Amino acid sequence: MSRTTDADADVVIVGTGAAGMTVAGEALRHGCSVILVEAGGHAGPGRIARHLRNDTPSDDQIDDYAATMVKGLVYHGFVDVQQGDVAAFSTVHAVGGRMTLWFNNCPEPAADERSAAIEASAWPTLLDRARQLLNVRPNLAPGSVREARLIERMRAQLPDLAADRGVQPMPTAATSTHSGVRFAGADDLLLGDSDGLPDMATLLSGTVARRIVSRGGHVEGLEVHAVGGGDDRNPSTALRLRHRESGGRRLHDGSPDVRNEGRTRPGAGGRRCTR
Repeated sequence: MSRTTDADADVVIVGTGAAGMTVAGEALRHGCSVILVEAGGHAGPGRIARHLRNDTPSDDQIDDYAATMVKGLVYHGFVDVQQGDVAAFSTVHAVGGRMTLWFNNCPEPAADERSAAIEASAWPTLLDRARQLLNVRPNLAPGSVREARLIERMRAQLPDLAADRGVQPMPTAATSTHSGVRFAGADDLLLGDSDGLPDMATLLSGTVARRIVSRGGHVEGLEVHAVGGGDDRNPSTALRLRHRESGGRRLHDGSPDVRNEGRTRPGAGGRRCTR
């Protein structure tokens, strides 16, 4: 296998969806250098990883946006037929991931919906930060007659809901503007108010992870290659992790620390990426 070793960073992130962009943005804001690895390409011209709904913001353009969604949703892994163990699961291979097409609904997760990987006491602070990054608003149209009627009808249909899960306006990651509504996307998580990618960030689009490189349980970096290859004509690139004096966690190959937290194909990241 041909191989080049030409990139290093404090943080290497695989995937530019909600989780990847949040970690990347927070790392950059704390002075870390970041390499982002993304299998897909850019969803289109304009601001990186933006929400595609902002291209067709009017209610009269909802059919155009629906067509964009149908075109953008694909099976995981660049395959034409869904795989048996990921039935009914679609994704978006693009910079920004599924956040380029998400619905922007942001109800607060109930206690049993929160990942056990995060301590319960940390959740309120993290949720507040998420709301700040995504400009979550509890109500885009407060006090409207239409909203009041909808809530009244929903309460009549769902009388037995728990007190903390009652009918209420849907918190939405969007802001009202003079021309309509702007929907938050992965770009907000990564860039905040900036327009372009910071100097300390490198984006490798059209690139997939080959394996996590570790020695003695210590993660040292990641091997990646362009989509569709990984041979002499398409060599792998080694991305090295810089280790600061306070860093360098000990991780075992295949541990949950190096797998994704998603609920599709549990453990796939560990099996595929480590050896």
